[in-house]
Amino acid sequence: MLGLLGWCTGITFYPEQVGIGVPQAVVGDEAQSFCYNVRESMAQLATTNNTFDGTILIPSDGHSFGQARDQYASVTFAQAMAPSVIVLVESESDVQAAVKFASQCEYSVSIRSGGHSYLGTSSCDSSKGQCLQIDVTGLNIREILPAQAKIGPGNRLRDAAEFLKQNGRFVPTGECPGVALGGHMQTGGFGLFARHFGPFVNRVGGFRIVLADGEVHDIVTPSEETSTLNDDIFYAVLGGASGSWGVVTEMTLNTIADEDFFSVYWKLGYWWDTPEDTEGIVNMMRTFSEMANEKIDDTRWSIHASVVGAKNLPGLGNRIQLEFSWVAPMEQKDEYDFDFFQKIDSACTGCTRFRYINVTEPLSQIWRHRYLRTLIDETTGREFPLPYTRSMQSLQAIPQPDGMESIVRATAALMPGRFSPHFVISQITTINEANINRALPWQQDKIGITLDYFYIPPTEWVIDHEQRALNFAKVLRDASDGEDHRMYWAAFDNPVMEKDWPKYFDNEEKFRRLQGIKQKYDPTNIFQNKMSIPMPTEGELDLATAANMQAINGTATTTNNSFFDQEECAVGSLVESCTETS
Repeated sequence: MLGLLGWCTGITFYPEQVGIGVPQAVVGDEAQSFCYNVRESMAQLATTNNTFDGTILIPSDGHSFGQARDQYASVTFAQAMAPSVIVLVESESDVQAAVKFASQCEYSVSIRSGGHSYLGTSSCDSSKGQCLQIDVTGLNIREILPAQAKIGPGNRLRDAAEFLKQNGRFVPTGECPGVALGGHMQTGGFGLFARHFGPFVNRVGGFRIVLADGEVHDIVTPSEETSTLNDDIFYAVLGGASGSWGVVTEMTLNTIADEDFFSVYWKLGYWWDTPEDTEGIVNMMRTFSEMANEKIDDTRWSIHASVVGAKNLPGLGNRIQLEFSWVAPMEQKDEYDFDFFQKIDSACTGCTRFRYINVTEPLSQIWRHRYLRTLIDETTGREFPLPYTRSMQSLQAIPQPDGMESIVRATAALMPGRFSPHFVISQITTINEANINRALPWQQDKIGITLDYFYIPPTEWVIDHEQRALNFAKVLRDASDGEDHRMYWAAFDNPVMEKDWPKYFDNEEKFRRLQGIKQKYDPTNIFQNKMSIPMPTEGELDLATAANMQAINGTATTTNNSFFDQEECAVGSLVESCTETS
């Protein structure tokens, strides 16, 4: 069956494209030649000895071009993922040359680092205009500093984690080891340890970025001494719609030392094949809801649940896996609450456990128990080489027991039987407030729940798979407060940002401020994708300008926007060295 699905190929095939064309706005023979001869022109624009170190691919390069554009979303959005040019950069100078070329020849730019771009926002559609995809996979520097690390955007989570482990350091990240840090740093990075330390975006203390002017800018954590440009870009890049602002070439992470924290990790796995299994899992998750809401202010515990529905694939089955962590400063290690996790485990009455791990190890060591994903295609990040639909909700509160039960039963209804034409992956992650100095939305929410729903064509002719995913999202909203909170990285249902922004940003002031920043630093909208910040219309321009001025003057009323936050401080987290000034 896997062979029929193309499991081993890792390549998605596209309709043939011919030529890259020349933008209509370019005039004169010399200008036309410059824009047509992409390779030679980028070498001219390179800032290092007129040498372009990267690789430039166009559709006539055939298989190489097809491989370079294939990614997670290709199976579902193949027609819309067709760049005119793909630039595989190897240096910061390469990035500058590519951006300058795009500006001079009127190409839009999308940016890819690798991983889960579910809607294909790291690619572009040349049928709607000439577009260039910059791939930063080759920017993978790794350098340790006192209390920090310099990391390139092309590094995968597992590579960064292993590097930090060798140096006794740690940063919290998301859950999928093959995701690269370039997009991850701009969209959150929610995982098991986010409840303790905030998401990955919290650990970014600065970065280097090539903006639309083609120049490199060193961006640092805002202070009273930093410039308006610095503060605007820091705020916008860290949570304000990835790919809208420029190309990040390097980031500086504020790391956590193993020696400062006591950490315990549990992993429990249960089969989910029978009605009796469902009842046990319902009871377990109700117990979790009760205990979590009772201890909601204690950020030393965290839970992450993963569901895999693959009973229709030999050797996989339907299952749920729970991961628990308890993390505290070393002086609090004697307060470890073993009973908290034990009670949740014992509540799964009648369940059949297939995995049990319980270790007390340094934070940086724990990742080796976590990144054991046998389903994932290492080339594209896909769990299954199939079309998919999905949904995701960020909830203001952990659902009460009845609400949690409704979520479990809705998940059970989606679990495949032996001959079902679909597969399911769902995750539940407890989270904590993120840093107040970033544009990341929904920073007050407490839990995130996702659904990835893969289906075998052409069953979509008789089964409305997309509606099943949307119905699941409604169950999630109904189990909480009914509000529709979505995350950029987990976008679904073909959003149009001009009208759907209230689902992705927690207030209008934040969205308008981002539009103002976009207008100021990318006035010709070079950096764009289907989810990027839209340019303000004439009627919106005053709102965007006013929101920017409020932020600059320190009078913005936006929640979680204390503008000068010099420490990397996650409100309510375990990081104690935080000083807020507003």
